[in-house]
Amino acid sequence: MLVLQCRSFFLVTVLTCIITLAAGCATFEGPKIEKPVDDLTITKSIENKMAADPELNRLNIKVVSRQGEVTMSGTTPSREIKTRLIKLALSVQGVRSVKDDINIKKP
Repeated sequence: MLVLQCRSFFLVTVLTCIITLAAGCATFEGPKIEKPVDDLTITKSIENKMAADPELNRLNIKVVSRQGEVTMSGTTPSREIKTRLIKLALSVQGVRSVKDDINIKKP
């Protein structure tokens, strides 16, 4: 009976060690931390994307970035274009939020 208990204890101990070692060798990735992007790069990236879009490049929209928080101001002819501008800004790496000071003025 004592031999059976010793074997069980030994087996449990060995299995515990194997599981612990296996878990210790595994790699777990936490959330990816993006490399900080400076505000000038954010502003220029948004302006370049706007310039590349034939419908947005004719608009006079001011873009300012401060610590990843972008403020867009100016006038646009429709709510749809205003929404596109905000989505465009949010798609740029480093942008944390967009403050919307864009007015809608039909031509």
